[in-house]
Amino acid sequence: MKRQIITLSLILITCGCTIAGSQSTSEAIAPHKETDIENLSKRPLVKPSPAKYPIAAANEGIEGWVQLNFDINAQGNTENISVLKSNPEGVFDQAAIESLSKWEYRPKIVNGEAIHQHEMTIQLDFTLSDKNEVNSDSFTSNFTPRPPNKNQIITDQYLWKSISHSFQLYLDGKLDQAISTAKVIKTSTPFEQAYVNRLIGSFTAEKGDFDTAINYLTAATENQLLSDQDHAAALRLLADLNYQQSFYQTAIDTYKRWIRFTGDTDQQMIERISNAEFNLKI
Repeated sequence: MKRQIITLSLILITCGCTIAGSQSTSEAIAPHKETDIENLSKRPLVKPSPAKYPIAAANEGIEGWVQLNFDINAQGNTENISVLKSNPEGVFDQAAIESLSKWEYRPKIVNGEAIHQHEMTIQLDFTLSDKNEVNSDSFTSNFTPRPPNKNQIITDQYLWKSISHSFQLYLDGKLDQAISTAKVIKTSTPFEQAYVNRLIGSFTAEKGDFDTAINYLTAATENQLLSDQDHAAALRLLADLNYQQSFYQTAIDTYKRWIRFTGDTDQQMIERISNAEFNLKI
């Protein structure tokens, strides 16, 4: 399986500071002391903040982009952020807004004064890359998932419609409804239940209900019923959640299950296993 490492690419459409684009049509001057101006002028042109890739979207291989409108105040901070357009609509909007709200720009200085810049526009692209962002000789990628077998394909049209409806609610930003809808889906085979458990696990992880997500993902991966690609993705998310919740021994065991299943390793996983082992000794 090609490893999917989440990266965020950024395309500046217009920007009123010196990066690119057009000057603002409305600028409000804010007074600053000379020392403040000197400090602000030493800032990088822009200091982005990484966006959190929605877990369910990552698990389903969904990519997209969000175009945002925003202001840059005299301190170089972003404000008045709004979505102009996005694709798929609603999937990455909140993640993009939260990311841009933490960005810092070098303020625009006019006649010795920092000015407020209005109506800036930016596009944040959310992509799933096949390349590992960490430079490490310890990284290998040996896993080629087998095609799903006949028992790993949902053939029940009613069941598939129910799953699709739940996922559409997620895409529409109705996460609570997506979860409640998925929880009442009726299945008839162990594979179908594992598939739905993985879906609920991804949704509840997205909501921040990590303990519930761990329970559903544990059930989804228990008997290796999912397709190779889905099983590997569910194992990795389960390991990461256990690590985040400080369930260190379970995290170690799950990371090692993922390594045995995929034949892959990466620097972040190795570091987390080492850190978990260290914390267990404290």
